[in-house]
Amino acid sequence: MKDYSSMQYIIEHSDEDIYEVETRMTSPHSAKITGVPGKHNPKSGEERLAACLDEIDVLKERYRRALEYMEWFKPAWEALSEEEQFILTEFLLMM
Repeated sequence: MKDYSSMQYIIEHSDEDIYEVETRMTSPHSAKITGVPGKHNPKSGEERLAACLDEIDVLKERYRRALEYMEWFKPAWEALSEEEQFILTEFLLMM
């Protein structure tokens, strides 16, 4: 029950999070103006793409686990009476 709100948030916002990473992946990267000379890394674009793809994989796995949790939790929660749900909610909110 403690994880319910987190899992619900993940399910509701995963598409947005993945879209943001995809946008970062395809948008040009601008240099930071710090006054310090930069170094040239010819593989920086590849590294950024790989990092974004890894992040998308993590987000998709997190989404998959949230769906799995909800498939388990919702039927179990709905099997409880209103009184049992109330007691669990109150008890867990006190913790």
